[in-house]
Amino acid sequence: WADIAVTTARLSDRVNPTVTTYAATVEPLDVSAISAGIHAEILALDARPGDAVSAGDRLALLDCRDATLAQSMAAAERDRAEAQLSFANRQAERITKLAASNIASEELKDSRTTDVLLATQALEMAAVGLKQAALAVSHCVVRAPFDAVVTAQLASRGTRVQ
Repeated sequence: WADIAVTTARLSDRVNPTVTTYAATVEPLDVSAISAGIHAEILALDARPGDAVSAGDRLALLDCRDATLAQSMAAAERDRAEAQLSFANRQAERITKLAASNIASEELKDSRTTDVLLATQALEMAAVGLKQAALAVSHCVVRAPFDAVVTAQLASRGTRVQ
Protein backbone atom coordinates (compact mmCIF):
# COMPACT_ATOMS: atom_id res chain seq x y z
CA TRP A 1 0.00 0.00 0.00
CA ALA A 2 1.36 3.37 -0.98
CA ASP A 3 0.91 6.59 0.89
CA ILE A 4 -1.33 9.03 -0.96
CA ALA A 5 -1.32 12.72 -0.13
CA VAL A 6 -4.81 14.25 0.18
CA THR A 7 -5.60 17.94 0.39
CA THR A 8 -8.92 19.00 1.91
CA ALA A 9 -10.82 22.24 1.60
CA ARG A 10 -14.24 23.46 2.66
CA LEU A 11 -16.84 22.98 -0.01
CA SER A 12 -18.08 26.52 0.53
CA ASP A 13 -14.58 27.78 -0.38
CA ARG A 14 -14.60 25.89 -3.67
CA VAL A 15 -18.18 26.29 -4.90
CA ASN A 16 -19.55 29.59 -6.12
CA PRO A 17 -23.08 30.01 -4.75
CA THR A 18 -25.77 30.41 -7.38
CA VAL A 19 -28.23 33.24 -6.88
CA THR A 20 -31.34 33.31 -9.02
CA THR A 21 -33.77 36.21 -9.05
CA TYR A 22 -37.40 35.87 -10.14
CA ALA A 23 -39.98 38.59 -10.58
CA ALA A 24 -42.87 37.81 -8.24
CA THR A 25 -45.63 39.21 -6.11
CA VAL A 26 -45.84 38.09 -2.50
CA GLU A 27 -49.37 37.28 -1.37
CA PRO A 28 -50.34 36.46 2.25
CA LEU A 29 -51.65 33.00 3.00
CA ASP A 30 -54.43 34.30 5.21
CA VAL A 31 -56.28 37.59 5.01
CA SER A 32 -59.03 38.35 7.47
CA ALA A 33 -61.20 41.29 8.40
CA ILE A 34 -61.78 40.63 12.09
CA SER A 35 -65.36 41.06 13.32
CA ALA A 36 -66.68 41.14 16.87
CA GLY A 37 -69.67 38.85 16.28
CA ILE A 38 -71.79 40.85 18.76
CA HIS A 39 -73.05 44.41 19.11
CA ALA A 40 -70.86 46.07 21.72
CA GLU A 41 -68.69 49.08 22.41
CA ILE A 42 -64.92 48.78 22.08
CA LEU A 43 -63.33 49.29 25.51
CA ALA A 44 -59.71 48.64 24.52
CA LEU A 45 -57.63 47.98 21.41
CA ASP A 46 -54.47 45.98 22.02
CA ALA A 47 -53.04 45.85 18.49
CA ARG A 48 -52.36 48.69 16.08
CA PRO A 49 -51.46 48.67 12.37
CA GLY A 50 -47.94 47.35 11.96
CA ASP A 51 -48.08 45.20 15.11
CA ALA A 52 -47.21 41.52 14.75
CA VAL A 53 -49.71 39.29 16.57
CA SER A 54 -49.75 35.57 17.29
CA ALA A 55 -52.78 33.32 17.05
CA GLY A 56 -54.88 33.79 20.18
CA ASP A 57 -53.49 37.23 21.09
CA ARG A 58 -56.14 39.65 22.33
CA LEU A 59 -56.85 42.32 19.73
CA ALA A 60 -59.75 44.09 21.40
CA LEU A 61 -61.90 44.05 24.52
CA LEU A 62 -65.61 44.80 24.17
CA ASP A 63 -68.19 45.99 26.70
CA CYS A 64 -69.85 42.73 27.65
CA ARG A 65 -72.57 43.90 30.04
CA ASP A 66 -75.44 43.19 27.61
CA ALA A 67 -74.14 39.71 26.79
CA THR A 68 -73.51 38.92 30.47
CA LEU A 69 -77.04 39.99 31.40
CA ALA A 70 -78.45 37.85 28.59
CA GLN A 71 -76.42 34.90 29.89
CA SER A 72 -77.80 35.42 33.42
CA MET A 73 -81.35 35.56 32.04
CA ALA A 74 -80.77 32.39 30.01
CA ALA A 75 -79.44 30.59 33.10
CA ALA A 76 -82.53 31.65 35.06
CA GLU A 77 -84.77 30.46 32.22
CA ARG A 78 -83.02 27.09 32.24
CA ASP A 79 -83.48 26.81 36.01
CA ARG A 80 -87.18 27.66 35.64
CA ALA A 81 -87.56 25.05 32.89
CA GLU A 82 -85.88 22.43 35.11
CA ALA A 83 -88.31 23.22 37.95
CA GLN A 84 -91.30 23.00 35.58
CA LEU A 85 -90.11 19.64 34.25
CA SER A 86 -89.65 18.30 37.76
CA PHE A 87 -93.16 19.44 38.72
CA ALA A 88 -94.68 18.00 35.51
CA ASN A 89 -92.97 14.65 36.17
CA ARG A 90 -94.31 14.49 39.74
CA GLN A 91 -97.83 15.31 38.57
CA ALA A 92 -97.65 12.74 35.78
CA GLU A 93 -96.51 10.05 38.24
CA ARG A 94 -99.41 10.87 40.62
CA ILE A 95 -101.99 10.80 37.85
CA THR A 96 -100.58 7.54 36.46
CA LYS A 97 -101.05 5.92 39.90
CA LEU A 98 -104.57 7.33 40.19
CA ALA A 99 -105.46 6.26 36.65
CA ALA A 100 -104.30 2.71 37.44
CA SER A 101 -107.03 2.51 40.12
CA ASN A 102 -109.60 4.31 37.93
CA ILE A 103 -109.63 7.43 40.14
CA ALA A 104 -108.27 9.69 37.37
CA SER A 105 -109.32 9.74 33.73
CA GLU A 106 -107.18 8.71 30.77
CA GLU A 107 -107.66 12.23 29.43
CA LEU A 108 -106.05 13.71 32.55
CA LYS A 109 -103.24 11.15 32.29
CA ASP A 110 -102.64 12.13 28.64
CA SER A 111 -102.69 15.80 29.61
CA ARG A 112 -99.99 15.26 32.24
CA THR A 113 -97.88 13.23 29.79
CA THR A 114 -98.14 16.10 27.32
CA ASP A 115 -97.13 18.53 30.08
CA VAL A 116 -93.96 16.46 30.63
CA LEU A 117 -93.16 16.52 26.90
CA LEU A 118 -93.69 20.27 26.70
CA ALA A 119 -91.57 20.87 29.81
CA THR A 120 -88.81 18.69 28.34
CA GLN A 121 -88.84 20.74 25.14
CA ALA A 122 -88.82 23.98 27.12
CA LEU A 123 -85.75 22.76 29.02
CA GLU A 124 -83.98 21.84 25.77
CA MET A 125 -84.75 25.28 24.33
CA ALA A 126 -83.52 26.97 27.51
CA ALA A 127 -80.27 24.98 27.33
CA VAL A 128 -79.75 26.14 23.73
CA GLY A 129 -80.46 29.72 24.78
CA LEU A 130 -77.86 29.45 27.51
CA LYS A 131 -75.28 28.12 25.02
CA GLN A 132 -76.03 31.02 22.67
CA ALA A 133 -75.60 33.51 25.50
CA ALA A 134 -72.30 31.91 26.54
CA LEU A 135 -71.11 32.14 22.93
CA ALA A 136 -71.97 35.86 22.87
CA VAL A 137 -69.97 36.38 26.08
CA SER A 138 -67.00 34.56 24.52
CA HIS A 139 -67.06 37.14 21.69
CA CYS A 140 -66.40 39.96 24.16
CA VAL A 141 -62.67 39.37 23.73
CA VAL A 142 -61.61 39.57 20.08
CA ARG A 143 -58.57 37.35 19.42
CA ALA A 144 -56.23 36.93 16.46
CA PRO A 145 -57.29 33.85 14.47
CA PHE A 146 -53.72 33.22 13.25
CA ASP A 147 -50.22 34.71 13.33
CA ALA A 148 -50.33 37.96 11.39
CA VAL A 149 -49.40 41.59 11.04
CA VAL A 150 -52.20 44.08 11.63
CA THR A 151 -52.58 46.11 8.43
CA ALA A 152 -55.55 48.33 9.23
CA GLN A 153 -57.64 49.56 12.14
CA LEU A 154 -61.22 50.23 11.10
CA ALA A 155 -62.62 51.29 14.50
CA SER A 156 -61.47 53.10 17.62
CA ARG A 157 -62.06 52.88 21.33
CA GLY A 158 -65.64 53.91 22.11
CA THR A 159 -66.99 52.77 18.74
CA ARG A 160 -70.03 50.47 18.83
CA VAL A 161 -69.27 47.50 16.60
CA GLN A 162 -71.15 44.52 15.28
